[in-house]
Amino acid sequence: METNSPIDPGSRAEARRALDALGTDRAALAERIAAPWSMHALLATAAAVFVASPAIDSDGTRNTVFVVTLVVIVTVFSDAERRSRVRRGRPGTGAIALAIGMLATILILFSVSLGLAASLKAWWVGLPAAMCFGVVLAGSRAYDRLSRETLRRGR
Repeated sequence: METNSPIDPGSRAEARRALDALGTDRAALAERIAAPWSMHALLATAAAVFVASPAIDSDGTRNTVFVVTLVVIVTVFSDAERRSRVRRGRPGTGAIALAIGMLATILILFSVSLGLAASLKAWWVGLPAAMCFGVVLAGSRAYDRLSRETLRRGR
């Protein structure tokens, strides 16, 4: 359908101002949803405890550690969403790839821990647990930064 009405130059300026205001709102929102450092540390600690769990002799205690770790992770993510009062959308391709890489690293380090606990002294599982802590701490901070950049861009 065609329109023969001329485009009002004032409406272009209004549209530009509205788009600029939208960009400012996105930037403010991206800063508001930034996760505190303590959340990243808690998430890294939970992952490290999971990786170190093969050092526990009792199956019941090991299962309890696994359940508590899952509860902590779910609580951290739901608390972050509740705290910011913003439901996060799709985090972006880079953030998703980073999350998959972190999960794969955690599982590999858990497998290494199982092998160390079975063949050497149980205290050796502290090494992959410490590595896991570092990977998850750095990775979760990078994930947060990447997801906020995606929000800031509006994609």
